[in-house]
Amino acid sequence: MIKNNLKCCKDQLRKKYKLIRSSIDNDYRQALNKKIFLSLINSSFFKSAGTIYAYASLPDEADTISVIEYALSCGKRVAVPYCIPKTPLMDFYYINSLNELKKGSFGVLEPDPNVCMKATDKDALILVPALAFDKNGYRMGYGKGYYDRYLSDYTGVKAGLCFSLCISNCILHNRFDKCVNYIITDKFTKFIAK
Repeated sequence: MIKNNLKCCKDQLRKKYKLIRSSIDNDYRQALNKKIFLSLINSSFFKSAGTIYAYASLPDEADTISVIEYALSCGKRVAVPYCIPKTPLMDFYYINSLNELKKGSFGVLEPDPNVCMKATDKDALILVPALAFDKNGYRMGYGKGYYDRYLSDYTGVKAGLCFSLCISNCILHNRFDKCVNYIITDKFTKFIAK
């Protein structure tokens, strides 16, 4: 019963934050993305990272495409996730260019695992997607659990990029949900002490 109630609450929150994100005007979204981008690339944890694990953002998410391009131009290694078909698992693969990505699972740009080299470094800086974050670093994911599984033994810095409109005081979570170390929004960067 409790599990069903938690799922129902999470589904309602997902709808709420999807609606908030989709209602952001394109010009305003670009301004928000610029602020998030500058906060991230000027952070000490980004500057010191030799490797960045970054997802290829969807149009209504905080932009990571410019982050990937910038990181590659700085000589950092960049890895992007690939969702393994018919499983709830994913792996990251190194890319040298955005041209190495193609539409894959859920319409998200992914690397080709037959061409790209698998990344196994679990202490790199990882950018974690979410519909929303709370002030304690917990995220409202998309409901498939890919990142929570991947992060279960991750030792590197975890950073969530998010529009400030999608920050909640508290997001319901269970023991499998993983939190991030930093939240970066258009208004603030917050370190989450754990």
